[in-house]
Amino acid sequence: YIAYTDHPYPWLTARSIRNRRRSIEKWLGDWRPERIIAHTLWPVGELARSLSKRWKVPWTGVVHGHDVDVGLTHSTTGKRIRSLMESANSMVFVSERLRTTAESAEVQTKKAYTIPCHSEMDEEWARPMKKWNGRWRRESIDILFPADPRRPEKNHYLALQAGEILERRGWIVGMTTLKQQPRSIVWDRMIVADVTLITSQRESGPLVARESILCGTPVVSTNVGDVATYLPKEFVIDNPTPEALANACEAALEKDWQRSPVTLPQRVSSKMVSQQWSSLLQGLEEEE
Repeated sequence: YIAYTDHPYPWLTARSIRNRRRSIEKWLGDWRPERIIAHTLWPVGELARSLSKRWKVPWTGVVHGHDVDVGLTHSTTGKRIRSLMESANSMVFVSERLRTTAESAEVQTKKAYTIPCHSEMDEEWARPMKKWNGRWRRESIDILFPADPRRPEKNHYLALQAGEILERRGWIVGMTTLKQQPRSIVWDRMIVADVTLITSQRESGPLVARESILCGTPVVSTNVGDVATYLPKEFVIDNPTPEALANACEAALEKDWQRSPVTLPQRVSSKMVSQQWSSLLQGLEEEE
């Protein structure tokens, strides 16, 4: 939140981020890119646009969620994010929902593409999904809440309520949360978890759901992002209540995942996403 200019002590503003141009040029030396890709819009998109004009090269902006879901309607950054999306030579949205949301807000992009984030797991952490073994409602279970509990949109309280219901039924529930850990630690925690529980109010993926599956851990989630396209219906909760989430967690523990494994869609594979980006950049280069 300190990145917003209405914060009492903002340390990132449009002007301050643009003023980093010279430090970027000093760091790059004599090398200059043929294209700039901004992994997000606010605030680094301001720098990308400024460098694009300075170096006379095109730039592409990428939207992962917050820029559209929150920033586009924000009283301070909304106009700037709209301006960034409309001035970029091309925009990439990681989900079709984000793209249609921007279009419904009448954002006039020059070129728009939908390319998801890829999901791939190193062999060290990749595991097949398998059924939980233990004494029913008598043993300890580890539930992974794969987000920073301080972020309100992640709805940590709802996860705690679901855990409380499970404890009333006899389970000894441990709940692990994630903050700013390296990916290797995140994957370690996914491997040891019995269930990954996602209670978010909004997501573009979420990537942690796919990664959890690749680590061999079943996922229970609210109906956000694209989880409904690959998770079994009983584990995607449309009207999330603590009771419904607790029931789904027990169903995930009970299910024989070796007989009915979850298969992620081909469109999120590293190979497919790489091909999409290559096609996008080659196509833009040919147009120029």
